[in-house]
Order: sequence, then C-alpha cells, then structure tokens
Amino acid sequence: MVTANLRHDGQSVKSMVNGNLVDSGKKKLGIFVGDNCKTGINNSFYPGVKIDSGSLILPGEIVKRDVNNLIKE
Repeated sequence: MVTANLRHDGQSVKSMVNGNLVDSGKKKLGIFVGDNCKTGINNSFYPGVKIDSGSLILPGEIVKRDVNNLIKE
C-alpha cells in the first residue's frame, strides 16, 4: 500500500465530511482506514481519503475518493 500524505501543489489537504469538503488545515495527512478492510497489492491512496469498515480494494487501484463500503469489481 502506498499512501500519499502531501499534496503536490503545497495546499492543505481537504477531506469529505458529511457531504462537505472540509479543509483539514494540515499540509500532511494520510488516510483513514476502518476495521476489516482488505487491500490488494500495488494500491495507491490520495491524502485524506477515508475507507469504510469492511471495504475491499482490488489490486492496482488508485483511490482518489472516499470508499463507502463498496466492493470494487
């Protein structure tokens, strides 16, 4: 798993909270992963992404947005 924690444009990391894009005020922020998630090999995650509990990410996925308990096939 490769996790980005820094935006290339130098701006602070934003994340979706209750349907609203919220500025974290942080220059570096990793990801949030719920319980019982499964990720394949060679996955990449953008900063501030949230992965719901029980989610499955298949090998080679580039995750740019939150994953809400969806099985990606």
